[in-house]
Amino acid sequence: MVKGNSDDLRRFLRLVIRYPKTGWQSNSMTRCRKLASQSGTRAAGVARGLPNPSGVFGRKEAVMPVASCIPVIPSANLEKSLRLWVEGLGFSMSSEMRKDGKLIFCMLQKGELWFMLNRRAGTPVKPAEYEGIRLYWGPTDIHETRERLKGLGYSVSELEHRDYGQTEFFLTDDDGYSHCFGVPTQRETSHESRRRGSGF
Repeated sequence: MVKGNSDDLRRFLRLVIRYPKTGWQSNSMTRCRKLASQSGTRAAGVARGLPNPSGVFGRKEAVMPVASCIPVIPSANLEKSLRLWVEGLGFSMSSEMRKDGKLIFCMLQKGELWFMLNRRAGTPVKPAEYEGIRLYWGPTDIHETRERLKGLGYSVSELEHRDYGQTEFFLTDDDGYSHCFGVPTQRETSHESRRRGSGF
């Protein structure tokens, strides 16, 4: 992730690791620590009601070993990628770093969600059959989100009702990454009925 980037970026990431209580720390990190201290038997995901198959989180005396996790998104062109993240998904940008006038790193934040956007090392051309990361988003209004992204010029798929109970659409961003947006089908159907009933 750091290979090929500036020494300033290396120093910044070392500070992130050593001092997690910096100004950009989200409330979710603090809540993770509270969840870990309140529940020695469950990790944060289980404490929030998610399933714990086969006791995968360990014994009763186990303590959650991490305080936070911020995905790092490699990008060939950060300025171009920000169109999706800022204009399309509503994130705000901070802690930006530039080299030779080009943006090479920034933090992205929306509520309790955090991402790092980092210039991809090596060739900016996507290798053949390269898949990379996939992100699954849970929008508050899937129709509004789809129309917003479509209006920004992204090629979005049609909404599909899946057998596993989700209504979803997809898009591929400028770096070739797949983004899926999904909500429970029952929730989407009832929401759409209210929209039609109100005349919108």
